[in-house]
Amino acid sequence: MATKRLRLSEEKANLITRLSDANVAKLLTILEDGHLYDIPAPDARPVRYPDPFTGGDPANVLIVGDNHEPDSLPGYLEWCRSEQERWNCGTVVFIGDLANLASFSYHEKDPNLPGPAGELALLKEAVKKPFHMFTNVKWMLGNHDLLLARKAFSAGLTTEMVRSLPEVLDMPTTWTAGMSFEQDNVFYHHGGSGGDAFRYAINSGKSTVQGHLHTRAFVQYSSSRHRQIFGMQVGCGIDFSKRSFDYARANPVDPTIGCGVVLGGKVAINLLMPR
Repeated sequence: MATKRLRLSEEKANLITRLSDANVAKLLTILEDGHLYDIPAPDARPVRYPDPFTGGDPANVLIVGDNHEPDSLPGYLEWCRSEQERWNCGTVVFIGDLANLASFSYHEKDPNLPGPAGELALLKEAVKKPFHMFTNVKWMLGNHDLLLARKAFSAGLTTEMVRSLPEVLDMPTTWTAGMSFEQDNVFYHHGGSGGDAFRYAINSGKSTVQGHLHTRAFVQYSSSRHRQIFGMQVGCGIDFSKRSFDYARANPVDPTIGCGVVLGGKVAINLLMPR
């Protein structure tokens, strides 16, 4: 079999050495057919993200919906950041599925989407934005975030043998990751088999905030002589035009784009992003 050789000018070779991990993945895809295309020089200007809001009342919590990086909606995180300052939130909860990891799914894979190496490179680049923009963050690990751990479990690997997703993504020290978080008698988790947030609150007897259900956003209260609790289902921050969400295309209901705030553990408010 004949071997194709690529001849690079010194200028092009220098450009390639300056590519980010994400652009390297794109370059490999471009070169698969053996042709060399002109590659534009990367923008030498550093990417600037909004600075974090470091003030705020720690009892006021901003809840960022599922954003499935690198397939989040453009402008969603910036809008969440503005709502954090507007509502004076000193604590931030990412409610889960920060990562998409579609190529690691147990379902059929779309062959037109990047493979594991390419998607991971894009993810590492994408999470630089939320890692910079938010501090004092509690990251609730969602079902997509846990795909790496599930793959390792299926392969018979113990937790000591593999790195967790927060480790792979170099999560900053101002973030903590876990399955759940509780503050002011409000329970935060990603959600799943327990039904929506209000059902979970009724069954557990504790106010509950969760994500996972992209098309739903509501707050529902239950009051008695002894207690008042709520279930809060927050919206999401996904870009539904991305092919990674084709599995939900037949659903007549679109995702509800939004976030939420909980003030002092008593008042829950859903916020919908202007469209």
